[in-house]
Amino acid sequence: MKKAKNGIGNRKIATYEEWLNARRELLKAEKELTRNSDEVAELRLQLPCVPVNKEYIFDTDQGKLTFRQLFKNRS
Repeated sequence: MKKAKNGIGNRKIATYEEWLNARRELLKAEKELTRNSDEVAELRLQLPCVPVNKEYIFDTDQGKLTFRQLFKNRS
């Protein structure tokens, strides 16, 4: 591969075959990243919940609301 002389910086000029091979490697890495991200998201969903025992007060457009009021008793 040659270095580009047309203002692309440090990017290299490649043949189509070199580009295609590099693109396939990038695609593998992107798919692995997606799988890992999906696994982390699943782990996040499996985290146990803990009760909120403190009475928090939030300033809202409707005035001061407790946590329970803010979430309309869904928590």
